[in-house]
Formats: sequence, structure tokens, C-alpha cells
Amino acid sequence: MRYSGKTVLVTAAASGIGAATARAFAREGGKLILADIIDDSGEALAHELTQAGLTAVYRHTDVTDERECAELVAHAVRTFGSLDVAINVVGNMERTMSPAMLLHEETLEQYWATVDLNLTSAFFGMKHQIIQMLAQGGGVIANTSSMAGLRVSDQSPASYSAAKAGVVHLSEWAAVRYADKNIRINVVAPGITATDNVRSIFPEEQLMEMTLRKQPMARLMTPEDMAGAFLWLCSDGARGVTGLTVPVAGGWAAR
Repeated sequence: MRYSGKTVLVTAAASGIGAATARAFAREGGKLILADIIDDSGEALAHELTQAGLTAVYRHTDVTDERECAELVAHAVRTFGSLDVAINVVGNMERTMSPAMLLHEETLEQYWATVDLNLTSAFFGMKHQIIQMLAQGGGVIANTSSMAGLRVSDQSPASYSAAKAGVVHLSEWAAVRYADKNIRINVVAPGITATDNVRSIFPEEQLMEMTLRKQPMARLMTPEDMAGAFLWLCSDGARGVTGLTVPVAGGWAAR
């Protein structure tokens, strides 16, 4: 029960990595604020957790809107009294893009939509999470990058890769500047992960070919693998860790 009594905010909590992370923190005693724009799934997860005797509430939040990010933090504090842990999971390509799209094929609209969803959302989230954590004397933030932000990938558009690389440096900058304020900030960089979204983009045969070629463990990562990394990074067991990016990618980062 590492998170007993702690308020934990998770964005993109309605599915995939976000949902697995929310479940893991709730089982460890956290009081969960679930944020997403997919209301049916988000509310269903909150119901699932409360029916199991755990603590969770759902709030519709568009993380590309700064006002909604600020209101999300305020809602967490009104509901549970503090914001101890914030996990910013949101990220994806712009919906009209394909994974193998080349830079010269991207439109400006696709570029900005992808950067806003992946990087600007992290900026808005961190900004208002840090404001609250400064006021209460500390906290922990974990952001989600991607192996595409650490290595050049042949299945990630340029704007997505650049935005995810930006998440890493934004997090490192903030980790250093707020280290003496009792605020820790780290990053998880997923490899090829078996989420519903990933399976909807890549045919199974291509997904396994990519996995075998890139990840020495020769298996897809799971949302639960990412949840395990977040559980450690945000715990007191990692109290000396800040500014770290943890690749959860079956050895891809060592290639």
C-alpha cells in the first residue's frame, strides 16, 4: 500500500497505459483522479474501482486546453485535499496521420495537432501540477514519452518523435529547477506496447515483426509493464530519483 492516503492524478486514464496505471495505483491505496475525454470508458473504470472498494473519481478533461488542466488540479484538491502524484499519460499521433508518414508529407495542421497533444499537454499539466505542489510543499510528477523520442523510428512521424523528445527535455529541465522544492519529475518511455490503440494502427503481423526487430526480449510490452515503472518512480523507494527517463522497451534502448 505504497500510496495509501495519497491523491494520484492520471490522464488518458480511460484505456491502455493510463487505465492500467490507474488500476495499479488504486490497488496500492491511492485516491485516484481519472482524466480523459472518453467519458463512457472513464466513468466505467471509476465505477469498476469503487465497486472493488477502491477510491476513484472521473473528470472529463481536454489536456490540450490550459483552463481545463488548471480546473483538473483544482478538482483533485477540492475532492481529496492535495495532489501528491500526477501521471501525464496522454499522447498519440494526429488522427489523420499514418505511422510511416515522412516529414515532407506532414501538413502544418497535423504537426501542431501532434505537438499540442503530446508536448503542450505535458507543459499545461506540469505547470498547474507544479503550482499546487509548490503550495503544499512537494509532490511527484511522471510524464510519458516514447522510444520514438529517444531513437529514430521508421514507424513514427517526425512531429510525434520530436514532441516525445521534447517531453524528455521539458521534464529534465523541470526536474533540475524544482529539485530543491521537494518536487520529483521523471519520465517513462514505452516501447512497442500492446494497447488497443497500437493494435488498431498496426496489423498483427507487422506489429510482431517490429517487436522482434527492435526489442531484444522479443515480446510486446504491456500497459501493466508501464504501470509497474510508474509505481516505482513515484514511490518513496525512488525518493532519490529525479530527471530520469526509464525506457520500458524490452532492451530496445540498448541497441
